[in-house]
Amino acid sequence: MVDKISKNEKINYDILKHIFQVRSIRLEDLSLKILKEKTQFCVEFYSNELEKVFEDKIQLKNVTENIDKKDFEIKLNKKVKIFN
Repeated sequence: MVDKISKNEKINYDILKHIFQVRSIRLEDLSLKILKEKTQFCVEFYSNELEKVFEDKIQLKNVTENIDKKDFEIKLNKKVKIFN
């Protein structure tokens, strides 16, 4: 089961799209961290506690103009498991 990341479905879709592009990870071990950098929200994915899945942070490009941190169901700047 996938935990809800945001109240905004576009944000959820954008994040899940990046998850399913990577095939070499176990979904049960996947965590993410949402960060706010200036005016943009970014996501970092981890395959375990320390190992990043992508080198760079993934920007939530399509939806960040009107996003507030209250739109997220999870805490910002904290690693959270996505799949239970």
